[in-house]
Amino acid sequence: MDNFKLKQLNVGFPDGESESQSELFNRLFFNANNIYEEFFENRIKFMIIGNKGMGKTYFARYIAQKNETYEVLSARNFLLAYLSNLDNFVDETSYKYALCKWFLLEQLSKQIAKLHPVKAKLFLGSPIYRIKKMLEEDNNIDPYKPIKRTLESGTEYETKGALGGSTGKDMNLSISGSDKKSKKKTVHIEEIRKIFYEKVETMEKLLINATSDKDDFVIFLDDLDEIDGYIGRDKGNNDILINLIKCTKELNASFNLKRKKIRIVLLMRDDILEKLQFCDPNLGKIKSSNGIELYWLVQNHTSPENHPLMKMIIHKAKATCPALFDLSDAAVYSFLFPEQIDNKDPLSYLLDNSFGRPRDFVAYLACVIKQNPYLPAFTATALKDARVEYSGIFYDDLVNQGVFHKESEYIFQCYQLLSGLRKKSFYYSEIQQHFEQNKSRYPKIDNTKECLEFLYSQGAIGNLWRVGNKNSNNWYSSWSYRKDSLANIDFEKKISIHFALRKKFSL
Repeated sequence: MDNFKLKQLNVGFPDGESESQSELFNRLFFNANNIYEEFFENRIKFMIIGNKGMGKTYFARYIAQKNETYEVLSARNFLLAYLSNLDNFVDETSYKYALCKWFLLEQLSKQIAKLHPVKAKLFLGSPIYRIKKMLEEDNNIDPYKPIKRTLESGTEYETKGALGGSTGKDMNLSISGSDKKSKKKTVHIEEIRKIFYEKVETMEKLLINATSDKDDFVIFLDDLDEIDGYIGRDKGNNDILINLIKCTKELNASFNLKRKKIRIVLLMRDDILEKLQFCDPNLGKIKSSNGIELYWLVQNHTSPENHPLMKMIIHKAKATCPALFDLSDAAVYSFLFPEQIDNKDPLSYLLDNSFGRPRDFVAYLACVIKQNPYLPAFTATALKDARVEYSGIFYDDLVNQGVFHKESEYIFQCYQLLSGLRKKSFYYSEIQQHFEQNKSRYPKIDNTKECLEFLYSQGAIGNLWRVGNKNSNNWYSSWSYRKDSLANIDFEKKISIHFALRKKFSL
């Protein structure tokens, strides 16, 4: 081990999608809390839940790589469904429900047609063949509905395309009246492409009949928070996400009832799901019954190397450095993290500078490795020096996380207010006074309490309070990303800026 250098380690990538493209991905994957087994043993689970950076994409990509018929799709695909049907879309709940269901049915249909290419091409009249034809709208009559129009003879009729095209033909008919005089009329038959909600019922029946208990495929839908950016808050993105969840539950239930191994899985941010629960009373039950939650801040570890986040780092170290492979986890931990940092053990130091997410640990240690490739361990000095770069990464990720909830300019000014006070911790009266004296710098902020409530919900700030007498050194803290935290910020208690943000704010 005398020749060991940090550059020999691969701790992974902060972004799960990027890590999934690594040649070492299968070796780097860490199965935390047996989530892999839970996913396959309980098929009613259709939501992987966790805040940004918890490993949702990482988990889905790993399963998709292990199973050829499993696929990870971005919710960006929903934008195509939305735009292609925009002319017939009404901003009502029923339309949103129908569009969500059509989108899901379309993705499942593409997958089943891909799994059975011969049937889809040659088995005329079979459900799979008809599904294939419905997907090929330009060359098939199925997606069209007949419209008959009778015109007086001699009237000119101009056929216009509707939603991608229409077909039409004229027929001359002789009609005998009571006066036995013959009149000629033209019957024009036009076939117009069906609107998405007119195809939902047919496609769903075909899909159920086209699949068998031998078909085994899963579609993961990622990046659902980006639907907000596509459609905008004024278009009711909350309704769309709620309907997407409900449609997924219903379709999965249909497949489970038929004992079919087909599933749609939504990768859901916990903070978004929490917000949606205020819009629909049933989402809480769906979350508890149908969700698998990713949470790493467990308290029952007996020693640092047994904490899930540290076990993940040790696992990756062993997977990429043969010299460490045969050592115990305790030995690897002691070897890689030999020193305390500011009177804290390395695990506590990393937890204090993170949200307790895999992304944070990986990003922080990657900064150390980049800055000190030839060091033999993660020394105290190296960890402290990397805080500046890491703090910027942490801040950027935090700002991106908030975009779903607030306008970007408002978010920026909230963090400006926080950094402008120039204090690591403070009481509400202090930041209110600073705001009143500098209102012109924060035109988007109307209410400081609302601003702090938002920052608390994002984990940027937390509460601190002393336990015992005034001279006691026992302090409790509350952070929104911890399950044992206060639900809302307490304005009577001291407020602290998160450790990981302090270098960004030069504190």
